[in-house]
Amino acid sequence: MKMHRYSSKLQTVMFSLLGILIIGLFIVFIPRVFSSTPQNVFFLNQNFRNTAKNDIIPYLQLMEKQWISEQLQIEALDKNFLIDKKALSIQWDINRIKKALLQRKNENQHIPLFFSWDEKKVEEAFHFIAEKTNSLPQDALQINGRIIRSKVGYRLNLSDAIRETRDGISQANN
Repeated sequence: MKMHRYSSKLQTVMFSLLGILIIGLFIVFIPRVFSSTPQNVFFLNQNFRNTAKNDIIPYLQLMEKQWISEQLQIEALDKNFLIDKKALSIQWDINRIKKALLQRKNENQHIPLFFSWDEKKVEEAFHFIAEKTNSLPQDALQINGRIIRSKVGYRLNLSDAIRETRDGISQANN
């Protein structure tokens, strides 16, 4: 009889521990399942605090359409160039942006813009910019016994310019 009594006490303790564990997990994880995005998550200066999970993708699609309709401003050697974003075939990676919005780690975190573009079209656009900003160095002149130094020429470094532009777009600088 004592053996049976001991096992029923053990069963009671085990069921109590299991119940406490289940209630603890419920308290920890259920609010995350039913909540909207975490507080103070920013993407392109928009706060996604009150946006429900199933509203994120339609909202991002609307934001993408508006963002792409604006022109991309590139500054090279004190000259401004406006480039049509559609011409570069820029597309947002909406699923990756949504995942980043939902998995943010810190308060007031800014989510970068994840996107792709047509590399060939981007290179063509930057070749055009390079042609417009290219100034060849001029030879030094000698006038009235004085040597006048040559002017320094400038050539746009395409790979650096493309990388800077990609980084700038990702950080929502344009």
